[in-house]
Amino acid sequence: MMREPATTPTILSDPAVVSDRLRIRVTDGGRVKIDVTMAARAAAELPALVPDHLRRKLDQASIDLEALARQVTAGGFQPGELFLLDDGFEAMRVWLE
Repeated sequence: MMREPATTPTILSDPAVVSDRLRIRVTDGGRVKIDVTMAARAAAELPALVPDHLRRKLDQASIDLEALARQVTAGGFQPGELFLLDDGFEAMRVWLE
């Protein structure tokens, strides 16, 4: 079951809080396939960081990575979940912390 995507990232409202890290975790059948931590500013390049097969799933779920990257950058990289895509077998969670 796919989780309904948010139209905007879930971020904290305090503009003084800035994230240090971008986290990307992909699980497949409950097992962690990818668990990456990088500088928060990498969220500006989010579309380039997502594997092609997951991009297709994100497109089907109406998650626009380019728009999300622009929002997060314009918002100053505030902490929070950017999206969670879970089809019941494979899941991808991306967040700033």
